[in-house]
Amino acid sequence: MTNKKIYDISQLKDFLSKHIQGNKEVNLAFGLRPSGIVHLGNLFTLTLASEIVNKIGPHISNLALSILDLERPDNRDWDSTSKKYVKHYRDLPCEGYSSYAERARVQLEDFMEKLNKEITVPFSLKMLSELQRDSRYRKGLRNILENEKSSEIITDIPKGKKIEVYPLCKSCGTSYTNTVHGKINKYENGFILTTCLNPSCEIKDYEVNILDPTFDISVHPLMGALRDLSCPMVDAHVYGGDYFYPHGETKEPKIEKIKKIMSIADSKKNLDFIVGPTIFAKGREKMSKSLHNGVDYNNLKKLFGEDYVKRILDFTTDVLEKEYSVVDFAVVQENLLG
Repeated sequence: MTNKKIYDISQLKDFLSKHIQGNKEVNLAFGLRPSGIVHLGNLFTLTLASEIVNKIGPHISNLALSILDLERPDNRDWDSTSKKYVKHYRDLPCEGYSSYAERARVQLEDFMEKLNKEITVPFSLKMLSELQRDSRYRKGLRNILENEKSSEIITDIPKGKKIEVYPLCKSCGTSYTNTVHGKINKYENGFILTTCLNPSCEIKDYEVNILDPTFDISVHPLMGALRDLSCPMVDAHVYGGDYFYPHGETKEPKIEKIKKIMSIADSKKNLDFIVGPTIFAKGREKMSKSLHNGVDYNNLKKLFGEDYVKRILDFTTDVLEKEYSVVDFAVVQENLLG
């Protein structure tokens, strides 16, 4: 296993020093799960990644953005409004956009275009539906499926209970989790045996070669980091501060689990991890999409207009200079929202 180092805010200077002195191309990655709204925590972490790219040197460093539009499916594959199955609930229209993922793409592109008027950050943006077809990504998934410890690391459930990889039906594009209707995906010798639960689809039981890129593959959120296998030049991935917090029954930090998963997927990929400060919302809760307690993209634009990007950049720069490992909401309110 190669040495994949985890850098926190106090170690960023070491990371920057190492790469500036090397004077070689350095690529950072940042990913977003469009399971909810784009909020301050996402944009803060994205700005942190952009600041690092800019400090290393925009002529030799880049930022790879990705949106997980094929993340782990769930019971929301059934749309109660239209009373039919959809490819994934993130493909449902929302607020005038064609999908949740499309909304995230538009908002991130808007943010990065405005950020580039303040600092130079060469970037590219791709969807997981593009990246997951890469052969390196698929080989990483196969390595995870064939490793005895993978299931326990990802879900805290003993081997054999869940495989956490979900092929989408080639005919109708739907998928399901193992918990739906008692059905269980099975993995055998490179193939996933699965079922289409869409009652309107002619296909029922089918099997998928994990290396076959003509089948879209959905994965557990913790395996989202595998998108970096599709970016061979990525040197480090930037995460929000909540990744340092306990995850699952084992109470192991999420970043440690991701590190293990990446090592199982490709032990030769020497990818570093950078974890920024944790931002707290009111009541000392971590700011997150799932808790719906973040200051969202639309509210930030209402507060600051077209100046919203510069305000977040100035705030992020201040946090970096003071090396805050935790940013209390009072600090956010005084220095950004006040």
